[in-house]
Amino acid sequence: MIISTYNSFERYIPYVGIKSTQVSQGFFFDGSEARPMGYDTARKTDAESVVPEEFGGMWFLKDELDAETLGLTVLELEPGGRGKEHDESTTGQEEVYYVVSGAVTVHLDGEHVSVGPEEAIRLDATQRRQIENTGEERATLVLAGAPLDRD
Repeated sequence: MIISTYNSFERYIPYVGIKSTQVSQGFFFDGSEARPMGYDTARKTDAESVVPEEFGGMWFLKDELDAETLGLTVLELEPGGRGKEHDESTTGQEEVYYVVSGAVTVHLDGEHVSVGPEEAIRLDATQRRQIENTGEERATLVLAGAPLDRD
């Protein structure tokens, strides 16, 4: 059962080993005690953009969310703007790009895949890729990536 409350249960935090910054106002009740649920929240503006405003913006939220393996990034590209051509073979990271608004083309070793609003594309770590805003308005994407566990 999940309980939402505005009361403070900070006394449980050391007991379950959760940092106080990870606990907002959700609690899990297992029948014997209420324990805080571990989660973090972040806004795009909590991180500094690594791309100049004139080209759009790119905000890495992994650290702000205190995520262990999942990377989450917000990318905004002006029309004609391109991301860096790269792959994730050294990190082993699979990525998913979800287009919130605008239209982009993902260039993949000679193949070009159009991705529009409310569409996503998944990319293997070894797939070379580059995102380009081929639309007429600023494109906004959410990028998620995590290393594949191949044990």
